[in-house]
Amino acid sequence: MDDICRVILKNNELIKSIYIKMQFLDSDVVSILSKIEDSTFSQHIQYFTETRYINNTFEAFPNLYYSYMQLVKELEEYYNSKIKPYSLE
Repeated sequence: MDDICRVILKNNELIKSIYIKMQFLDSDVVSILSKIEDSTFSQHIQYFTETRYINNTFEAFPNLYYSYMQLVKELEEYYNSKIKPYSLE
């Protein structure tokens, strides 16, 4: 669980960095990033890391985790359909 928490917290930091550095983002991207950052699961992870929550799994809130992962999938799909075709990869 600690690894996942670190990844989610790092994602939130990266989202904030994107907002600062990329002032002219597509509104769809901003919407998806905002939903990820403001998701209940993301907020819970922030709380749990600050309070040293004892539970080592996400069993207590599978629906929140699922919703978070759906948002991540939405961002990935957006990238694959709208950005990747124009990237230099």
